[in-house]
Amino acid sequence: MATGCCQSPVTPSESAAKDLPVSGPAALAMDSSGGSYVAAVINSATAVSFDGNTVSSGAGADAFVAKYDTAGTAQWALALGSGLLSNPADAVGVAVTNDGTLAVVGRFSGSFSIGPSALSSGSPVDYVAGLSAADGAGLWALPLDNGPSGSLRAVAANPGDGGHGNLVAVCGVANGGAPTALVGPSGTALPYDSLVIGVFSSAGTILWANQYMATPFSDSLPTVSTAVPTAECDAVAVDDEGNVYAAGSFLGAALRLGTGATLTGPAEANAFGNNLWVAEFQGTNGAVKAAQVFQGGSNEGIINPTSLAVDSVGNLLVAGRFTISLSLNSSITVTSSGATDAFVAKFGAGLEPMWAVSLGGSWADSASGVAVDSRGDVLVTGFFTEAATGAATLAAPTTEPTPFLMELDGATGATGFAVAYDDVSGGASATGDGVAVNRFASAANQVALAGSFQGTLELPPAFLTATNPSGDVFLFGGQLK
Repeated sequence: MATGCCQSPVTPSESAAKDLPVSGPAALAMDSSGGSYVAAVINSATAVSFDGNTVSSGAGADAFVAKYDTAGTAQWALALGSGLLSNPADAVGVAVTNDGTLAVVGRFSGSFSIGPSALSSGSPVDYVAGLSAADGAGLWALPLDNGPSGSLRAVAANPGDGGHGNLVAVCGVANGGAPTALVGPSGTALPYDSLVIGVFSSAGTILWANQYMATPFSDSLPTVSTAVPTAECDAVAVDDEGNVYAAGSFLGAALRLGTGATLTGPAEANAFGNNLWVAEFQGTNGAVKAAQVFQGGSNEGIINPTSLAVDSVGNLLVAGRFTISLSLNSSITVTSSGATDAFVAKFGAGLEPMWAVSLGGSWADSASGVAVDSRGDVLVTGFFTEAATGAATLAAPTTEPTPFLMELDGATGATGFAVAYDDVSGGASATGDGVAVNRFASAANQVALAGSFQGTLELPPAFLTATNPSGDVFLFGGQLK
């Protein structure tokens, strides 16, 4: 087994590990009773049983969504899509509201229905759908064309907050087409990435949505002025007060997030690296409450947030990957150990930085999911390759990606535990794709971890073997110690 710094964080007698014969990456959400929701892709013309719930996709790939209880037993499972080889569908995100609506986002082509809503498109477009969290029944769905090179990348809700409208937030990128289905008539078609963000009610009504663009550099440096300004939104979250947080990256002179919120990028001489932006929006109308931009340490750096979480007092956690370095202020900087490294950062009031940590080695490493428990401590998952140092010291007997789960002290960022889960045979890839923690009283600190794996995977006390040659999805859960 791969080595980490500490014992397993999940009580073995209460843990459950499942092999799901579907394809990742897996998206994960948890409700306030500890139920877990997994989204992925199924590609099987033969019906597959998920604890007695049979699902097939027809000739092509369909989106897969399922609910599991705290014992790891599927309560329901279903496929979304046309079932045709030429018209695939996927699911890239799930989130559950306090009133029991499960929001799903993904991409599709072809024709199919979700409850009373008929979806149809001859070319791939995005969709957002609402399902009943209780039984998976379709409630509503909307097609959202964000351009041939655009995509929704994240969805969020707050399962513990029923007093602020049961909001569903989505965000992503528009490219090559006007995102009018989401943002309305103001949507602008651009031949490069612009970010889109929107908020729905749990009944599927668009409450507000906006498109934001980065501004180009001047012509003072010709090699810089030819760089295309791009902006993207990669992760989103909803806090206990109904505020919406988002994060992404941009390349350009500035990113304008509406009236009075312009984030300035680096000087032109250092203009080819991405900038990390984070923002807080009023949930009811999209007004910007706070926004910050942070730069890498080189004009070739990459900063890519992948997941957000908000604690009970409104502090924001951002997880992702970066190269070279990421500086949050004069005293908080993380530096890469090689290729891409994982990072986790915490921001307080006004999105001011509180701390940041990194994890990585000589190869590609990344944080893919972050969550907060009832104590305010932080859970993060992702993958490392062969060996990693920084926030923890991890090693695996393979040069393939290996999933990890790590806990950080919410106040300081100090590591509480870090464990790695590897391929028993030592030769196949596995990644941690998402982590969810129920921080609410009815099932506090129930945790679930989802990811993708090939070959075999050790999730003590279980050993899983993938049934699909291209790999399966794993789900692992229990009670935090």
